Amino acid sequence: METALWIAGIHLIELLAIGIFLIVRKNRKLEQVLIQQQEQINTLDFLFSKLTTSLSAIDEKVWVEGDEELGEVFNDIKEIKDTLNSLYN
Repeated sequence: METALWIAGIHLIELLAIGIFLIVRKNRKLEQVLIQQQEQINTLDFLFSKLTTSLSAIDEKVWVEGDEELGEVFNDIKEIKDTLNSLYN
C-alpha cells in the first residue's frame, strides 16, 4: 500500500510538472502574439499620424474644393481615417 502511494505521488508530481511546462509554453506564445499586435498598432498609429498630416496639407489647397469629384473622394478618405482613428485611439 505504501509503495502504491509513493508511485501515485511521483506520478502526481510528474503531471504537475508537465502542466506547468505547458502553461509556460502557452504563455510565451501569447506574449509573442501580444508583441506582434503592439508592433502592428504602433505602425498603424504612425501611418494615421502621417495620413493626418498629409490630409491636412491637401485640405489647405484650394484645388481640392474646386473639383467636386476629387473633393468627394477626399472627404471619403477623411471619413475612413476618422473612423480608423476612433477604433485605434
